[in-house]
Amino acid sequence: MTLVRDRDIQIVLRQKPREILYVRKPPATILRPTPAQAEARLRFAQAVRESKKYTVEEVARLVGGEVVEVNGRKAVKMPDGRILMKHIAYASHAMRGFRSQHRRVAVPAWLEELSKKYYTPIPRTAVEKVLKPAE
Repeated sequence: MTLVRDRDIQIVLRQKPREILYVRKPPATILRPTPAQAEARLRFAQAVRESKKYTVEEVARLVGGEVVEVNGRKAVKMPDGRILMKHIAYASHAMRGFRSQHRRVAVPAWLEELSKKYYTPIPRTAVEKVLKPAE
């Protein structure tokens, strides 16, 4: 869960497996998602739009769950015990097993080891010192 999102920092509160609060640089994919992320977001949005065509009972039958009532509203109890709204249950079913064709290729362990050993990243402050014009 992101509490503050600015151009330069992001404060994140994680609650599982234990509660932790940390500050980080926001991921670049917030503004420019990878092709695989964009495809997944598009497919999720299409699944949510498609869920409007079905009733709660039809979605429950489709996902193998059952209809329950929570605070006066119908919801779907998934086979794994989660209780979800109709559109989220349908999207979960539609996205199950989805793998984008644009996903990144797994880097072999030996190549990862070489890149860490011989091509270590330069600290940002060192780069700024070199790039700053003399005043």
